[in-house]
Amino acid sequence: MFNNDVFIEVGHGPTLIDNNILDSFDIVSIVAELCEEYDITITADQLEPENFNSAAAMLNLINSI
Repeated sequence: MFNNDVFIEVGHGPTLIDNNILDSFDIVSIVAELCEEYDITITADQLEPENFNSAAAMLNLINSI
């Protein structure tokens, strides 16, 4: 899914958007994968950078839907 050659340790690693690890195209791909995998709908108001800045933030988003 990702085309970056960056290994990110889940936890206290870098923030994905703030450190330019993910760009808008990556977010679109992630949203599509999450919606398909978890049978959820991510709305436009949920497309906030803080919801995709870490694996934990994405998990919180999924759990809140």
